[in-house]
Amino acid sequence: MRSTLSQSLFSSGHRRALATLLAVPLALLAKPAAHAQAPAWQTAVVSANGALSSTVNATATDTDGNVYIAGRFLGSATFGGTVLTSAGDFDAFVAKWSPVTNSFVWAQRAGGTGGDLATAVAVSGTNVYVAGNFRASTFSGTAIDFGGVPLAGPGDGFVARLTDAGTLTWASRGAGEASINALAVNGTSLYVAGEFRGTTTFGTTALTSAGEIDVFVAKLTDTGTSASYTWAQRAGGNFIDQTSALAVNGTDVYVGGFFQLPATFGGGALTGTPGGFMAKLTDAGASGTFVWTQPSGRRVAAVAVSGTSVYAVGDFDPGTAVFGATTLSASGSFLTKLTDAGAGSSYNWALSTGGAGGGVIPQALAVRGTTLYMAGRFFGGAAAFGTTSLSTAGKSDIFVAKLTDTGAGANFTWAQRAGGVNDDQAIALALTNTNVFVAGEFQGPSADFSGTSLTSAAAVNSFLAALPEASGPLATYTARQPSESITLAPNPAHTGTTLNLRATATARALVLLDATGRQVRVQILPAGAAVAPLNVTGLTPGLYHILCGAASTRLVVE
Repeated sequence: MRSTLSQSLFSSGHRRALATLLAVPLALLAKPAAHAQAPAWQTAVVSANGALSSTVNATATDTDGNVYIAGRFLGSATFGGTVLTSAGDFDAFVAKWSPVTNSFVWAQRAGGTGGDLATAVAVSGTNVYVAGNFRASTFSGTAIDFGGVPLAGPGDGFVARLTDAGTLTWASRGAGEASINALAVNGTSLYVAGEFRGTTTFGTTALTSAGEIDVFVAKLTDTGTSASYTWAQRAGGNFIDQTSALAVNGTDVYVGGFFQLPATFGGGALTGTPGGFMAKLTDAGASGTFVWTQPSGRRVAAVAVSGTSVYAVGDFDPGTAVFGATTLSASGSFLTKLTDAGAGSSYNWALSTGGAGGGVIPQALAVRGTTLYMAGRFFGGAAAFGTTSLSTAGKSDIFVAKLTDTGAGANFTWAQRAGGVNDDQAIALALTNTNVFVAGEFQGPSADFSGTSLTSAAAVNSFLAALPEASGPLATYTARQPSESITLAPNPAHTGTTLNLRATATARALVLLDATGRQVRVQILPAGAAVAPLNVTGLTPGLYHILCGAASTRLVVE
């Protein structure tokens, strides 16, 4: 049974109401829904150069625009001036890329003599968190090398923290037969999700699977020099249930994946036919509770959240994809949006992302305001993304698409491809104010990115590439409304600041964004208000953007 679990857990691909008030300020972050010419690839590099085989499974960005990638490699791999060598089979890696120098700054490896991989990476301030799995010898308690530090004890999954300079701060190894597939961070709270078999312990919480494989979601608290599990929850039924997607917004934790029947999530159960799911948990500090669950196609591959809007991508079978009042009748993949109403949720819209005779498998999703980006692979000669048709150069190619959420639906803005004559795929994407970074794998001998050819003798190679997309929220706003402003003091702020702005006759939403455009806080200003206190306690130090109606400014949190 061990080999069956390994095949299932370690595959490369795994992986409320303010809406009206928020529509105006968030719309400033999106470009018009009209179709535009797709940007050409600006940067493309082999990310583990010289490795016998390599894959990027996850990517994240920091407020300075640096990019972090995580995955696995075999043999000796070069990342800029750093050479990593695997201990035997595949090892996990995490590396930092600077768009200023167009080069890798550092790289770290983790692993033992068996097959190991990193499945997720997240950034909070100057902390870089990486999660993944060790496969071989994990139950013997054999020490696994993590950047020169032995990580002892039994268990499959690991979570580690590094500084943005690449120095390991701490590493935690799980207990039991559990695989970590996804990671999200909010301040000092870390959330991991995956699947497990039998009985697995997360700190003092023991979970026992109801069937062969169950879903778990767990929280760790970063204490600075170490981390400890705070709570853990399981979900699933008598058969195989898996999760590959995770997102967090404040104390709301969203997870997506696949379930078989019967499947129970807290006090709720999914009925009908097996398929994909989206679920929400609420973090109450010392405990976490499932709040609602929704069926979603056949499989949910990625989840993204913006305020109360929750988006998911995945795939579905003919006639089985029902999203509220919308039924998708053609076989293929989907992008859907639902609104989180607190204790429940409802679907707003769903659309098919394949067509024109080709197949589309989305694997990554990101959102900024009302703008969505998705990436994955497509095959079958050609595939349609709205009115844009992309053609494959080989068996399957990489795609990236941009869409705009119009409220009642979504429109494709552009789509771009890359690849060669064999199988290529995008697995992860992340946003900065000026670029869409995409990572994944391509098969040799080469892959074309708008004229830049990546070549390698290895059968499977990891890549990192960028599409220019100048979509910084503050820059976009000031170009449209340069005359209105917000003043605030103190700035920089430690625990709070006070905003002074023009009073209006209607209520407005005050939206706080971090430097990458991610919405971190929202508060409603009543009609006639010209002064507004803003609490910044708990925010990671750094640069933030404030939007309120037709006004904006910058805030530095120390």
